[in-house]
Amino acid sequence: MKSIKYLVFLFLITFQSCDLTDEPAITGTAVQSMAGEWFLQLADATDGTLYVDYSMCTTSNTAANTADKMWFFDHDHFFSTQNKLSVNINDLSFSSDDDNSLYDATHKAPTGKPVVAIGTVKTVLSATPAKIKITNGKILKNAARPPSKTTTDSLYMLMTGVYSQFNYMADTYQINGVDTTVVWKLVSTLTADDGPYAISGYRRTGFLEDEH
Repeated sequence: MKSIKYLVFLFLITFQSCDLTDEPAITGTAVQSMAGEWFLQLADATDGTLYVDYSMCTTSNTAANTADKMWFFDHDHFFSTQNKLSVNINDLSFSSDDDNSLYDATHKAPTGKPVVAIGTVKTVLSATPAKIKITNGKILKNAARPPSKTTTDSLYMLMTGVYSQFNYMADTYQINGVDTTVVWKLVSTLTADDGPYAISGYRRTGFLEDEH
């Protein structure tokens, strides 16, 4: 019996001697209150026409993990966009006027056929937006009631795709025997807005009824 008590005593001493430090502090990111997974819709900001139903998007801290910047990813649901947002952590607002290197702003110039009159102007847009503008962004705590009837955060923003607009003019003809084609000249490059669109929805709750 004495030997058993002695072994128990040694075990307690050994166990206590292994725990020489405090538990590590677990901290969140600088934009923890605004980061997360969201189910969002895209609709016409004027008449409310729904173009994209609830789709998964995410917000997260940047690599620098500062309290004034945050990433928004639409995961190819809206404009295939990845935007760095400027945020105000105090009122949970955000915006962006983001040039994004992920976009491919190339375009196809007008073809030589059909033959049109010299001086004719044609406008061609870039294949994707040159940049994305986000305004009026706001997260409201506990303002959404998803299908599960629970309470969760809501998110709202206005998003505009800014396309490059290339204006060509029929400048000359190229004649090869009996075949005539138009030679187009680029005369100006402007921008053209697609939007704004209203993007709104709620923070993912984890309840099956709220999944899309």
